[in-house]
Amino acid sequence: MTTENRTKRPNKTGRKILTVILLLALAAGAYFFIRYRQQQNALAAINDLELVAFQRKTLISSINGTGSVQPAQDALLVWQTSGRVGEVAVSVGSQVKQGDLLAALDESDLPLDILQARMEKLNAEQALENLESATALKREQLKADISNAQTSLVSLNTELSQLQDRVCTSWRLRNLQTDFDDAQTAYRDNPTELNLRALQSAQSALDFCAPETIARQIATLTDKIALQEETIASWQTDLEKIKDGPDPREREKLELQLTIAEKRLESQRITAPFAGTITSVSAVEGALVSAGTLAVRLADLSTLQLKVPVSEVDIPNVAVGQKATMTFDAYFNETFKGKVLEIAGAAENQAGVMVYMVTIAIENGQGSLKPGMTAGVVIEIAEKPNALVLPVQAVTSKDGKDIVYVMRGNNPVAVQVQVGAYSEDQVEILSGDVQEGETVVINPPTSVLDSIPGMFGNR
Repeated sequence: MTTENRTKRPNKTGRKILTVILLLALAAGAYFFIRYRQQQNALAAINDLELVAFQRKTLISSINGTGSVQPAQDALLVWQTSGRVGEVAVSVGSQVKQGDLLAALDESDLPLDILQARMEKLNAEQALENLESATALKREQLKADISNAQTSLVSLNTELSQLQDRVCTSWRLRNLQTDFDDAQTAYRDNPTELNLRALQSAQSALDFCAPETIARQIATLTDKIALQEETIASWQTDLEKIKDGPDPREREKLELQLTIAEKRLESQRITAPFAGTITSVSAVEGALVSAGTLAVRLADLSTLQLKVPVSEVDIPNVAVGQKATMTFDAYFNETFKGKVLEIAGAAENQAGVMVYMVTIAIENGQGSLKPGMTAGVVIEIAEKPNALVLPVQAVTSKDGKDIVYVMRGNNPVAVQVQVGAYSEDQVEILSGDVQEGETVVINPPTSVLDSIPGMFGNR
């Protein structure tokens, strides 16, 4: 029994060793099979790689955006007063010229402010018609007033001279004062009509010679003379203005009154401020409207523009005159050209982002495009000739570094590069171990290429 067991033990150990060897062989086979499959996949990927030559081109830097088509002119025309709509002269799609009537209020049911404006217009027109005759009448009246005032002025000056020349002796003044005192006492003791007249006569005689009374009279006359001279000068100035015809300022005032009345009357009518197409009509004949009610929308569809929001980061690079290209979903196989026409001076808040509206003048396709269409826009902000460039798809990132895969022999090799300016589909390569003319992989399948780093000598 002991001898038999000793014989079987080596056989069990051998089987274990054989099993281990077999497992190791299977594992090695699986490893090499997987390695082989990886190599085959990588080779298949290499065969399918899209390549491009690293060469010099003119790099056009750009800014991308999305905008909508708008007419160069678009007006919402509203009623300026209340009333009843009497006429609607247009419909949607009507072509109108500047000044054409679009809608008007009913003449038989006009509001009070329009009737008042009509009266003011009539008054201003009548005043303008009568301005020449009214001026002639005023001219003669001023001449008569000046003549009468000058005659009165002569009288005042004569009276002043007489006052200034009046001199009374001291003894006469004492006698006149005594006479006044006696008359005053007599009237106080016996207030009869006779004594009152005597007192008044004594007062007049005393005033005629009293220096303080003469001084007050001279001051009063001097003021009257100054006022009369001022009045005569003013009338002479007025006469000078109309000596050859109506006063220009008077005519201007009447013309302004007429213009104001006509402007107020225009509020009963809505006319086209520019030539264009009627895009909507809200006015309905017979309907009551108030000031501010929408009547008609007018747009100039002959000149279309594109409004594009550009972020505050990019707006410093945008300038008037820069070229732009546009693509529309409705015309996906066409490219439309334009130029930057205007840049908004103030920013707008769109969904929490500050943007500036850039207006693009569309140069072609005016007959095809319609307001409201959305377009992808590329604004060319800079042009850099003779730059070494690659398609943007050729540059990928690895460990935080920009790399490209350069074909060296039959193998793609990862090369670190420094990138510069971008365009819509190109990127400038400033430095790196890649030479002009070498072939570079576009859209490199990095997950496959990097899976076997030793195979391609990646660095």
